[in-house]
Amino acid sequence: MVNDSQERSLGKQISHISRNIRWMIQHELESCGVGSGTHFFLHLIEQHPGITQNELSRKTDIDKATAAKGLARLEQKGYLQRIPDVEDGRVRRLYLTDAGWAIMPTIQATLGRVTEVCSADLSREELDQLFRLLDRVEAALGHYIGHRKSGPPEHTK
Repeated sequence: MVNDSQERSLGKQISHISRNIRWMIQHELESCGVGSGTHFFLHLIEQHPGITQNELSRKTDIDKATAAKGLARLEQKGYLQRIPDVEDGRVRRLYLTDAGWAIMPTIQATLGRVTEVCSADLSREELDQLFRLLDRVEAALGHYIGHRKSGPPEHTK
């Protein structure tokens, strides 16, 4: 007899959950002009004022070109500013503007609502367990991807 976990796809379920979360964030933040693809840039800049674009790209694991486009949109909307580094004028440091700080409570409330909606039928203990399990899944994937990126190329025939 095949058990339930053998018939289900972890990747498919996580992908479906991720799409629904992105839709929820997009829907709740559309009035601010911030999408599900850029809200986390503002969140990261809030946590690390003066972060560089390269550092942000590394922390989010998003390629530099995609990060640059998202940051340009946020800058055009007046949510962040890029200020030249005092020691290296080629480097731009990212800071929230007053408008950026003003929408952070909305972003934080939306992210909190996502957790509330996703965990509505879970006890506190189940939610804690879910986070621990997801941390392990994320670590396993990070280990696998890190190994694949740093290992020798595979040869196929």
